[in-house]
Amino acid sequence: MNTHNDPRNTAKALEPLAARLTDGSLSPHELGRAGEDYACALLRTHGWRVLDRNWHSRYGELDIVGVDTDGCLVFVEVKTRRGVAHGTSKEAVTEHKRTALRHTSYQWLREHPMPALAMRHDVMAITVHLPRPGEPAALPQVEMVKGAF
Repeated sequence: MNTHNDPRNTAKALEPLAARLTDGSLSPHELGRAGEDYACALLRTHGWRVLDRNWHSRYGELDIVGVDTDGCLVFVEVKTRRGVAHGTSKEAVTEHKRTALRHTSYQWLREHPMPALAMRHDVMAITVHLPRPGEPAALPQVEMVKGAF
């Protein structure tokens, strides 16, 4: 029985990571890191194979490099925000950032020869809503933009 797509199993596996995301004392850097941890776990629960995380080159950083269930090589940019007061998570991936991500992904490919796979760049936008006192933490809202650029 494939339990990857069972929403109960997904939610249970992600609960500790979701709780970390709703810690209001996290710095922006810590929130970003927690968002990447959550994104990685979420992708794995959906059958993805994660090849690399937080890979750096002179052009920038790749948050997640993985292979999806269709065998496509995917470079995932994760953006985590608390609310939308400063714009949405997707809006944070500017043209400059997209260009840097393309250069970084090509550098990753040069250093990690792969069989001929389809390739794309996705953005996973995670929006965290802090719970009110006495309320349980809710799972964050996640929007996956496939082939974002």
